[in-house]
Amino acid sequence: MKIKNFEQFNEGYNFDDPEYATEKWPTSKDNDQEVNSDSEFKEYAETVLKNAHGDKFNQSIADQTIEGLLDKYGDDFGAAVGALKAGLA
Repeated sequence: MKIKNFEQFNEGYNFDDPEYATEKWPTSKDNDQEVNSDSEFKEYAETVLKNAHGDKFNQSIADQTIEGLLDKYGDDFGAAVGALKAGLA
């Protein structure tokens, strides 16, 4: 089963909880990394998702989300990064 949207990925997370403070969201440091391959995107996306979700991070859901983004955007890694960040905003 692939995750079709970020609402499904984020289901069950309480974003009103102070635990999800802004420092857990992608920062300018995250923006500095250039992504040019599937493996680089996977590494980048996993880091961003771990930072965003902290202790509630779910590897299985993250893997499905990452694969879904790669399937949707193919070699357009800029669009995949943008979609990843937009899903967290």
